[in-house]
Amino acid sequence: MKLFTKILVPVDFSSTSLAGMQRALQTAVLCKSREIHLISVVDINTTGYFVTADTCLPIDYQVFTDQLKLASANLEKWKSECQLPEGTELISNVLEGSFSELIPSYVKDHDIDLVVMGTAGTGGIQEFIFGSHAQEIASHSPCPVLTLQPHTRQDTIRKMIIPVENFYPANKLNYAAALAALFQAEIHLVCLRMQWSKKDLVTQSILQEIKKELTAAEISYRIFVSDGSNITDAILRYAEKEMIDLILVNPGAESKLTGKFIQTTGGNIINHTQVPVLTVRKSSQDPAQHQ
Repeated sequence: MKLFTKILVPVDFSSTSLAGMQRALQTAVLCKSREIHLISVVDINTTGYFVTADTCLPIDYQVFTDQLKLASANLEKWKSECQLPEGTELISNVLEGSFSELIPSYVKDHDIDLVVMGTAGTGGIQEFIFGSHAQEIASHSPCPVLTLQPHTRQDTIRKMIIPVENFYPANKLNYAAALAALFQAEIHLVCLRMQWSKKDLVTQSILQEIKKELTAAEISYRIFVSDGSNITDAILRYAEKEMIDLILVNPGAESKLTGKFIQTTGGNIINHTQVPVLTVRKSSQDPAQHQ
């Protein structure tokens, strides 16, 4: 598969979005991407009049216009400082409206195949809060979303995690295999031991299928079977112990999580790890179809 020809980077001019832009440039070099899109969103709440995003106090239209001008000026400055790889075009836009609605629409309209964004920002009307949007964008984006912290390591990918549960992770496996070939990386398959003791051994069967595919493709892999009932905790502990460079997850719930108030596997990993997370939407293929 061809990786990431068009990359979108939402920026709020914070250290987080700077890290996202740097990662996007690195990815563009490796993948020979054709386009990098830098997007700044002036996100306002309109309830009959303009209000600030942080205090919800009314503002006049001139203030909003000033914010658009400031975003445009900052974007031009960032563009001038970018060192683009040969053959890659830099496209920039300042958009106004709802960040969570505009980004997925932009992805579809411009055939974006990777969004790179941070999980924390600085807030304010001209600087949207990345942390409150990262999981929402990951859940609704039609393409993979790479989320990272401001101080995320910018090294190459050496080890990546794929959670393995009771469905065949076709899309995640496709991306992981392509990344493994690109970076000569190792794939770590993480699953829960409790699922193996049940009558339904779908997870174990899927794991065997994945092993066959990776072996045939000559991709190095390791398997980690964790005790407990929470795959999110297992992934986070394992990622820290093994110094993992990338975690691939689905935007929705991947397992029946117990013992904690947890929204989704992907959401909690995004918000609780320094490791970059690549969110890949689940394919329609189920274990029965695969086998």
